[in-house]
Formats: sequence, C-alpha cells, structure tokens
Amino acid sequence: MEGIKYGDIPEEIRPFLGVDEHQFNTLPPTGRLFIQQGARSAWLDAGAPRLSSMRYPIERSIGDREIDLSQMTERYYERHKRHSTMGIVDYRFSLRNASDVPTAWQYLSMVSYQSNQLQATNVTLQYVGNDDTVYNLSFSRNDLEAHGNDVSKLLDLLKKGSAEWIKELYTGSDYLQDAIATYSLAMGHFTVTVSHIQGGYGKMIPDYYETLGLENNGHDCLIQCFIHIFSKENPRAAVPSVDLLRKQIVEQGKLGLDCVPLLEEMLRVHVDVLRDYRHLEFDTHRSIGKGVSLIDSIKAVITRDDPVVVYGSGNNKWKLLYKDNHFDIITKTYAASECHCPHTGNFIGYGKQYSKKQLVRELKKKYQPDAENLTQYDGSDDEDDDKDVYYYFFDYETVFDPKTMEILPYAYAIVKCDRGFNILERQHHIGLGCDKHLSNYLFRETPTEDETKYLIGYNNSRFDNFLLLKYCLKHNDFVGYARFAGNTIVSASINGFIVRDLCRILNMPLDSACKAFKIEMPKLTGAVRHHEVQMKFMESHLSENNKGEFAEYLIQMQNTIRQYVVRDCESLSQLYHITKNTMNALIKLDIEDHYTLAGMTYAAFKNIFSEKQKNKEKIFSEGFCKAKSPGCFPKENEGENITEKENLPILSKYYERHDRFVRKAIIGGRSQMLLTKREKQDLCAIDCVSLYPYVMLNRQYPIGMPIDTKKYIPGKIGVYNVIVHTQCEDKHNVVPLRDEITKRLNWLYKGEIKTVLCNVDIECLKRHGANITVNDGIYWKQSTNTLFDQYFKPLIMEKQKQDIYRDSACKRPGVCAECSSGTLCADASLQSQYNPAIRETCKLLMNSLSGKLAQRLYNTETEIVRNAGDVDRFYTRTIPGSQTFVQLGPAFIAQGKKEPIATTPCVYGVLIYAYAREHMYESILKHLAPDELYGMDTDSAFITQSCLRRIISSPSTCTPTCRCEKDSACGICGSSNTNTNDLMGDDFGQFKIELDHCNGIFIAPKCYAFARGTSPCDISRSTSSLVDRRFCDAKYGLMSLSPKPTVLVESNPTCSAFGSTGVCEHSEPEIIKARFKGVKIGKDIELEENVDIDDKIGLYKAYHSNKSTKVGLQTFNKLLNDGKCDVVCCNIDKLVSAPSQNAGLYLANHTFVKEITVNNHLHITDKSNTGINISL
Repeated sequence: MEGIKYGDIPEEIRPFLGVDEHQFNTLPPTGRLFIQQGARSAWLDAGAPRLSSMRYPIERSIGDREIDLSQMTERYYERHKRHSTMGIVDYRFSLRNASDVPTAWQYLSMVSYQSNQLQATNVTLQYVGNDDTVYNLSFSRNDLEAHGNDVSKLLDLLKKGSAEWIKELYTGSDYLQDAIATYSLAMGHFTVTVSHIQGGYGKMIPDYYETLGLENNGHDCLIQCFIHIFSKENPRAAVPSVDLLRKQIVEQGKLGLDCVPLLEEMLRVHVDVLRDYRHLEFDTHRSIGKGVSLIDSIKAVITRDDPVVVYGSGNNKWKLLYKDNHFDIITKTYAASECHCPHTGNFIGYGKQYSKKQLVRELKKKYQPDAENLTQYDGSDDEDDDKDVYYYFFDYETVFDPKTMEILPYAYAIVKCDRGFNILERQHHIGLGCDKHLSNYLFRETPTEDETKYLIGYNNSRFDNFLLLKYCLKHNDFVGYARFAGNTIVSASINGFIVRDLCRILNMPLDSACKAFKIEMPKLTGAVRHHEVQMKFMESHLSENNKGEFAEYLIQMQNTIRQYVVRDCESLSQLYHITKNTMNALIKLDIEDHYTLAGMTYAAFKNIFSEKQKNKEKIFSEGFCKAKSPGCFPKENEGENITEKENLPILSKYYERHDRFVRKAIIGGRSQMLLTKREKQDLCAIDCVSLYPYVMLNRQYPIGMPIDTKKYIPGKIGVYNVIVHTQCEDKHNVVPLRDEITKRLNWLYKGEIKTVLCNVDIECLKRHGANITVNDGIYWKQSTNTLFDQYFKPLIMEKQKQDIYRDSACKRPGVCAECSSGTLCADASLQSQYNPAIRETCKLLMNSLSGKLAQRLYNTETEIVRNAGDVDRFYTRTIPGSQTFVQLGPAFIAQGKKEPIATTPCVYGVLIYAYAREHMYESILKHLAPDELYGMDTDSAFITQSCLRRIISSPSTCTPTCRCEKDSACGICGSSNTNTNDLMGDDFGQFKIELDHCNGIFIAPKCYAFARGTSPCDISRSTSSLVDRRFCDAKYGLMSLSPKPTVLVESNPTCSAFGSTGVCEHSEPEIIKARFKGVKIGKDIELEENVDIDDKIGLYKAYHSNKSTKVGLQTFNKLLNDGKCDVVCCNIDKLVSAPSQNAGLYLANHTFVKEITVNNHLHITDKSNTGINISL
C-alpha cells in the first residue's frame, strides 16, 4: 500500500520526525511508519496531550498485511485467564512493552481477531481522558459483528465519540458523556469476556432435557459420558479406564470442548454437545375487549424452537448436555412449549405452571412497566391473600472515605410496623460496620410462607439500595428480582423482603413531604450536621495518630444520631401510612403494587374503563365547574362517553405497528430563551393554571384503530409526514427544528423542516401563515372530548372541597360564643375537616398522568445473574449478541437489548403536548412580536408589563380546539365572543401573574433568574400603571390570595424612592425565581482562585465552608458580563452496570469543578474529574 504521507501527520508531531517532507515521502511505507511512530513517542515524551493519539490515518502498512494476527497478538500482549463460578471467563490482554505499541489499526485488528477466535460475549477496550484517567468501554457481540470485520469502520466510529454512539453505552453523568468525545484510545489492555464451557463437579439439573444423571466428585464427567456411550455401542469390548484416557489426553483439571474430538477419535464414537438453552422466537397474540381478563388477553406462541449445538453436526445419535460446569448424556428432549408459560413465554420448567397470582405478577412485570395493563384488569384473577403483612422502614447515614471516596454507612435504623402501622420494634446501630448488623437483622426477620414483608426507604432507589445490594451480596444474603430503571434500583427482593421507595410516589424531599402532609413526627432537619460528621471522619482517617477519634466522636454523638436516624424512619412510617390511605381512598389502588406515581396514575385512569356505567353522566357536576355555564357541556354528538374496555382498543398489536411513527411527533413543552444574554427591568412571569390537566379535560382525543392515508384528512385527529417550507418571519415559530445529534429543539430556525406532526400542529401552522406540505400518515375516524373526565372529576372536586375547608375560619375569633363554649361554629367546623394530605395527593395525581402517556420505550434489560441458569434465562429474554456482563461481587450485572413494547398510547401524549403549546401560542405568543418575548418555560411566559397590559386588554377568541360551544361564553377556557378578556383567573387554562415587577437576567435556555428587593417600601409605587389587584400587591411585592374580583386600577404616584421596577431602589435584590441547569442555586459555590481543583478534599472543604460564595444572583451577572464562570458542585455519581468504571454498581462522592460557558446554550465541562470508583 501507499502508506502514510507527510500531509497526514498532525502539524504538532512533524517537528519530531527529523526529516523534511520530501525526505519523508521518498521513504518506503514501512520506513515512514517507523519514523512516524518514533516521532509520536518523542512528542508524547515532550509532554504533549494524549488525546491526539487517534488522529492518524486509518490505512494499514505493508507490514500489517504480512504479519499473522495470532503472532502479532503474541508479540505485543500477554494473555491472562480469569474464571468465574458460572461459566463466564475473562481473557485479559496486557501490553508486554510500553515502548513497543501497535498502531491503532493493528490494535483493533487484534481485538477483532481474538474476539472471533474466543467467540466473545463482549469485549472491553480502554480510553484515556485528557487528565490521564482511564475508562473502560464495552462492545456487545452485535457491536463486534457490525464493525469488527471492517476495522477501518470501527476505528472511524471510535473517533467520532459521543455524537454517534456513546449514548447507547453510557447513561451516567453528563460530564462523562460530554468528555468522552475527546478521549483517546488506550492500547495497554483489552479484555475478551466469554460464556465459557467446561466440565466440572456435581450433578446437573437440566431445563429442556432429561439426562442420565452422571455424578462424580472429580473433573471426569466428560470422560464418564464417553465411557458410557462406548459401553453401549460396544457391549462386548473392554471398557477403558478413566485414568488411561486421562493419560492419553494429557489434560489436567476440567475437560473442555477441545477434548471432545480427541475422545471421539480414541473411542470411535461421535457426539453432539448441546447447551441447556434454546433459540426461541415468539408470536405474542393479544385480545382486548369486554370481559377479557389480563390472563386471557395475552398468549405467547412459540414459532421457533431450535437447540443450541456447541459441538457436532446436530444429527448424531448420542448427544451430550453441558450445564453448570458439568457434562451429561441426554436421554429425552422436551419441547419448549412444554417448559414455557403459554402467556408470558417465560421458562417455568417441564410440566409446571404459575399460580394465578404468580401469572398476573409476571404478566405485569414483563408487559407492563409500572403496572401498565394492556387490557383492563380488575384483580379477579388474584388469589386471596390472607398473609400477615409487616412494614419495615429503614435509613442509612453515611460518610465517604477521603482516600477512595467510597460511600460507607456509619449508622442505620429500622422501624417495624404491623398492618395497622403500629410500631412494633425499633432497631439501630451506630458505628462503622453497621452493615453486618442490618444484614443479620434482615436474616432473622426473613418472612415465612404466611407473611409478606416490605422494606421501605425514601429515595433509596437512587442511593440506599446501592449500599443495600452491595452489603447483602457481601454477607451472602439472597438478592433477587432486582428491578432497574436507568441508573436506579427501583425494587428488589432481599431475603424475601420486598423493597420499595416511597419517594418514587411522592417525588419530593422527605422534609418537604412531611411538611406538606402535616406529619405528627416530622423529620429532625438539622439535628445532625452531616458536614461536621464527614469532617471528623476525614480528620480521623487522614491522620496516622488519630484513627480512633471518629469512633469516640460517634459515642459522644450517639444519642443525637440515634434520635435523628430513628425519627427519619418513624416519619417515613407515618408518611407511608397516610399516603397509602389517601391513594386508596382517591383512586382505589395500593402503593405497594406500583413502583412510580406515573405508573399508578395510568393504572387508575384505565381502571375507569373497567367499570360499567348504565347511564351517561354529565361531564361536570355541581362544584366541578365554577362557571356552571351551558357551554361547559358537550353536545351529544360531539364525542362518545367512553366507559367500557372495548371502547379503548388503542393498545393492540394493530396499533403497535404505528407506535414508532407516532412517537416521532412528540414535541415537549416549549422551553426557550429568545432574548438571551441580557438583563431587563420591570418584567413579569405569567403562568397557566394546570395547563396539562386543562387540555386533557377540554380537547379531543382519538378512540378506535388508526387508518392509513395518503393525504391530509381535515377535521380528524391524525399524524402525518410534513414538510414545513417556511414559517412566518414576523411571528414566533409554531414548531421547532430538532437537531439530529444533540436532540435540542431550535425554536428560532426559519428554514425548511421535514418532520412528523399531528393535526393540532398542522392547523396551528396554517392559521399563522406557514407554508407547509402534508404527505401520508394515519388518522382516526372517532374521537371524544370526555376521555379524562372520570379520572379528573373526583380529584378536582376533592381538592376544591379541601380548599374550602382550608380557607374557612371562625369569623369572630376570640369572641365567638360557640367556639368559646367548646363547640365549633360552622366555619370553624369546616376548617377542622381540612386534610392537607388529601389535598397534596390530589395535586400529585392530577399533574403526573400526562407525562406517562408520552413515556419513552425501554429497550434495555438489566438483571443480577448468580449462576449459569440465570445467564441462560437472561439470554432467552434479550436479543442475541447484545448481552454484556459486569462483575458485582459474587454475581454479575447483565445487560442486553430487548424489543421494546408499546405499553401506553403515545398519541395521547403527542396531543396533550401539542394542545398545550397551541394554548400558549393562541393565548400569549400570537400577541407578541419576536423581540417582545424574553423566554418561556412550558406553561410560563416572561414578558414586560406593557406587553401584559396589551394582552389583557385585547379581544379574545375561543381557542380553535376548545370543547365549548361557539355561540356562548365558555366556562372552561374563559373566552367569549365579546371584547371582555377572561384570560386571567384561577380556573384551569386561565393565567395568573406568578411574579410581578421584577428584574430578569436571561442567560440561555433553562438558565435565568428573577430578582426583586428584599425590603419593600411602605409607600405605593411612584409610577402610574395598570395593576391587577387580584394578583399584585405593590406595597409588599407579593401575590394576594384573596378572592377579589379582577379590577384594573391606576395607582397613585406617591414615593420617589421607587423606580420602574416597583420596589425601593436601595433595597437589596434577592432571587425570587430562577433556574440553572446542572447547578444547585444557593448550595453550589463559585470557585475561588486559591482552591486547587485537583485537591478533592480541599474542594469538599471549600464547598461546605461558610466563607465560600454560594451560587446566586452574582453568578448570573458574571455569566451575563463575562460569558463564563467556574462552579464547585458536590454530587453522588451512580451507575448501574458501569463498564466505564469496570463495576457492576458505581457509587461515588463527586466533588468537582464545572466550567460553564455560554454560547446560545450552556456548555458545562468537568475540569477536575475527581469522582472515584467504588467497585461493588
């Protein structure tokens, strides 16, 4: 080949070549390669950055072609073999000589060759960051097959970095994803992982076969198999001894597949070797309709059932089976249909079947993440559960090792309650090593067959469960049925305990939840100063002479720590009890049966359709709609009142073929900063009241099956391929351009956009002057505007009732005769019925359903595997070639790809988002020029006071997709055919002024701040302006909650101290609303010049120092003026199956410096990279 040219060498390396361009190009290819490698080594020795090591041409030299890849690997690398207990083996290749490094092409060629030779399950390469930190990177078998045969393509793929493929392999911290594009390939090591086959001890228990049952206590099971076969084939011949065959094979230890041909030749018999595993394919049939239970709705028919032959033709008379490091002779073969559940397709064993309760649980687990039923299920298939139920509430207190950053528990508490949530027992332990005490306690409390026990934490899916799994595996406790969601451990079974996380239901900090639900024993916030405990631990462990100081400190603080951690568990028990009762009362569901709030709300929504209703109900009963206008009620022919299962046939196999197409039309809420990098005074933020519930209650949604069409069908709900040629130049864009690489939405792009849109976006584009072409798509004949009414109705009515109770009070406190006598007056009696837990739960349930309907598809399966049987079963559930295994103590975290299944009708999510954007556009954006809107945040708009007055005073027209009648006032959206604009108000879909008369600083999308003075003047504003008394109190700068009618008045100018912002100009400004993506305002700190970013302990101390400057208004000003700043952040990094950290579970304290720069968008870079791996 022609080889490397002088022009191919990076400019920074050319000075190290020692020859000029002419001399270099006249050398033979091998000579040019030799000089280039020497120059590169000299360049690196001179202190050059290593990230350019991937920037050489992908061509190979003549020498590469002449060298055998086996010999090349032997020359460059030493091979080490590491066994596991379940037939998984790692082959680690280490560079022999650091000064003798192969080229990138040679390296990847050797990786590809060894992968093919060893039949790799997955291969791990290494990358080096620009700070010389080494990261591991795993390829599955599919990756290797896709790119391994063409090394040039694989090398080119590696050079492209995160924009092309890294998102599929790493789902951890943003800084890691952003940084990996600049990493360089490290060729010091690579690892080939193989699901290995070897003979071993014991007796196997096969799944798909019956075997002879050979058992021995040595390594001779393979020889025993051949001796048995030889004796059957040659009954009169002398049977050779095991020792004789051993000597002829000259193999010590376990015998593997490589010994089979030798034994065949010696004994003149031929065999096939099979794994206890099948290549299976399923055709899943689903039935939806009236009276169809969950069990009867799903059938899994096996369409392919092929044995896995690892040796032989597959047609030989004698067949051997390998399983659990053991060989045996197959005597009978079962069909897969005899071993798998006909409903789930899961392996259950020959002749076995699930109980009804088990079957329902497995169907929900496999087909319905977060209990999403494909049909409606009322629980009729469940067996009666008369078991005793106990609840255990637990919490860890932790520190991190200052040397390794490893998270260590120093205290735990657990509170045991009965079914009625009466506390039966409190347990705690304080001191390092408390994990063993908790393990022993859980083992002693292991539930019997007549008991069900729940182990409940708060936010444990994101933290405590990592430690719980680590230490339970360490102490040989049973860990099973772990449920992973991204980088969280949502649930697991620990010694029979069912682990749950209440935070996944409430979605707020424990302290906030206790306050919102008015818990009697609230969290003792601040009783233990966690930073002080950490500093004592660091002082003790960093000093050779003070190793026992931390233990002494814990003894001194044990009463305080005990009260704190036990109270956390007591608060959690009360919170769980109240949440369970209120959820059950409002939506008739138990939180134990659901992992997340979104999944529970979706189940509650679908349960409505399983209840038959003989008579159609009116949409709004008294007390449900404040306006009580005739326009609130739909006409009889305006939409069907959907009440039964068969009227919602949207989740079937016929819809699923459209699901991927419909998902392309998902465009989330409009979050943008149009006028970035600027400051503006006298702004306001207006917020739409319950935007998503409003459009869910007042818009049309499809029912029935979609129909394919080649053209646009007006007046029908549909999804289409669309070309947006232009959008109106003097108006805001209706739809954005989605960047194919970053996936960001560009709302300012005015060029041509090829996309998929629903009819709501299409009609909005047409109304506002866009030039579009609508092509093929799908549409629905039927639709309804009452789909969500029965879900929202009881929640809204209950919340309004609680609001009345909350706002009621005795009108004559202190002098009321009834109250003074001990009996309450009518108003005080109402207030006594106020239940803050019910009101808070209503809000949670109303706001969580919309997101579930647009939930993304999950195509990754993650499990803990502990033996060869687990590995085999994992293979049956995942796509062949996609599996990877990362060690986790005595087990492995297995990950693989699976075919995603549509479990929610995403067209509803598409329409909810589209209707919401349309409502914001028609209500606010169409009245504003592009230079008048400072920003938006889904349901909020940031505008000037003058723009707000113009919008309020402008005539209103009904939103085109509103459900109201056009010839009457609308009690839902507040519009009418008169010039009276009811845009402002407290009803759903109306707007309220969230912030008024503020200064705003707008940096970039999701980075802005509103500020106002902290010392308001007692005199009214000096400037004359229109003020809405209902929402703005100029005297106090606060929003009034008093139900005064909306009246626009002109205030009297009286105070010269007030400027245009409406607050005293010499009062100190204070942030009253802000957002800063990736930064915690008021907690993270600005980096001081005297802090070393490489000193992780120094960073941690600076982060918790009272002298440090917290991120605040001055930070926004710095970004505004300088365009950059450095911020110190303190996070917990966590990853599940982390090949980048070579750990099954990754948990680390990560105190680091973020370099933040602004260029239309925020760009965040980790400057210090001090996160340390914890290998669990």
